[in-house]
Amino acid sequence: MTLEENKKLVLDHYEALYRHHAETVRKQLSADFVDHEAHWGTIPPGPEAVLRTFEMVHRAFPDLSVKVEAIVAEGDLVAVRGTWTGTHKGSLPP
Repeated sequence: MTLEENKKLVLDHYEALYRHHAETVRKQLSADFVDHEAHWGTIPPGPEAVLRTFEMVHRAFPDLSVKVEAIVAEGDLVAVRGTWTGTHKGSLPP
């Protein structure tokens, strides 16, 4: 994939998460994908970890949004700098 295609893939993934398109997220991620943010409880690797984590975050911050400030790609790596905002209305697991 080109650098631009890699960046688009990451932005498409953000879009799928925010629109709660679970099937799209499942297609985007491999079965052994490790979500390094899925540290609450015993969430197994794979797309379900991402979906579960994002569901928990959305319950705590129902109006959560992210503004992508910059996106950089090199080789097969993509980094995003963004500003996350939301109103804390629920709880997150410890």
